[in-house]
Amino acid sequence: MSDLHANKRARVDSTGDAHPHRTQESDSDSDSDERIQASASAQILAGEKGRMIREHVDEVDEETLARIVVHAATVHPDIYALLGREVMKLRHEIANRIIDFPWQSGHVWRQMNSGEDGYSSWRDSKRAEEIVEDIQGIVSDIVDECGPYVHPQTRYNGLAVLRKMAKSIALASNSVAREIQDTFSWDPFLEEAMLSIVSAMPISERQVVCEHGGEKGLWPKLEELKNIANNHDVFERLWEVTDLLEEWRPSESEE
Repeated sequence: MSDLHANKRARVDSTGDAHPHRTQESDSDSDSDERIQASASAQILAGEKGRMIREHVDEVDEETLARIVVHAATVHPDIYALLGREVMKLRHEIANRIIDFPWQSGHVWRQMNSGEDGYSSWRDSKRAEEIVEDIQGIVSDIVDECGPYVHPQTRYNGLAVLRKMAKSIALASNSVAREIQDTFSWDPFLEEAMLSIVSAMPISERQVVCEHGGEKGLWPKLEELKNIANNHDVFERLWEVTDLLEEWRPSESEE
């Protein structure tokens, strides 16, 4: 009898022990489900908040957005670090990309040589204004691509294509071209664009422009452009471009 009672107690104890064990598993599963639901809810809320933030960003102008980013980066070090990483990533990308500007000089040449004499002065002036605006837009885009963080060859190419454009402007001879040349006789827009690119060049790049390439290099072509410009009364500040390129050379007094 004692063995029978012992076996019954063992079964009862075993059964009794099983209930708490099943309850712990059930509680664990329940906790896991709650965590999953909480995580899903957080993701939904984050997604909705992200969409709302994006809508706000799309509505504000660039200057306002810039002020917000500056404030956030100043107050929150993690945002400042994120901004720095994105800037370095972008600089790395543009530093390894070379831009050739393959179509700009040909486009300007066609613009300058597409006019014909014989139209009214009003029509010539109107057409000249349109071409000048077009040229200024192209020049601005080139300068934007030739900043201090781009590949050196891109800056060289940008300066070279501006020289070609200036030569096309100076040598064109129809009535519309003469109107355009008159604008560039007093407006230093193109020379200032060249100066902007040269200013972004370190001394080593300026030396390359001045000393490499021989007779077919960029330097003698810039000297040729100065002579052409003098003969056609345009681009009066080209001498500033060549002076800035040669700034690294020792002066006569230093020699």
